[in-house]
Amino acid sequence: MPNPKSLRNAKQREHSDADNAPTRWWAGGLGCPGGDSLLKLAFLGAGVYGPLNGTGTVTYTDGTTQTFTLSFSDWTLNGGSRNPLPTENVVAKMTYRNKASGPESVNTHVFSTSVPIDPTKTIDMVQLPKPASGYLHIFGMATAS
Repeated sequence: MPNPKSLRNAKQREHSDADNAPTRWWAGGLGCPGGDSLLKLAFLGAGVYGPLNGTGTVTYTDGTTQTFTLSFSDWTLNGGSRNPLPTENVVAKMTYRNKASGPESVNTHVFSTSVPIDPTKTIDMVQLPKPASGYLHIFGMATAS
């Protein structure tokens, strides 16, 4: 994930660890700069109260835009009652999650997914989606071939 100082509208819902280092950003229409011309945008994340999806926008340096749909399953797979979405992979699985009241024994996941981008163009900015309900937690974003 880019340095938080480079994030546009970085005041939006940033969580930090004990050292005040950013740990994740909630996708609530937050924009962040892009990089090289490659084939896809890859994301690490999870939905809360999901599965969830939203529409984001890639803005290229030539001023053109491309919309994409980003989808993530609920981080607990709705308490174990659902399977991951066919468009994502489980990259981490924990046996509990932390809540204000203490640990809760429920399998909790982080997922990866990707969306295609135009390989002939250079990304200027990526506007992350804001789902209609719930939260899309984005832990990382990168371009990939």
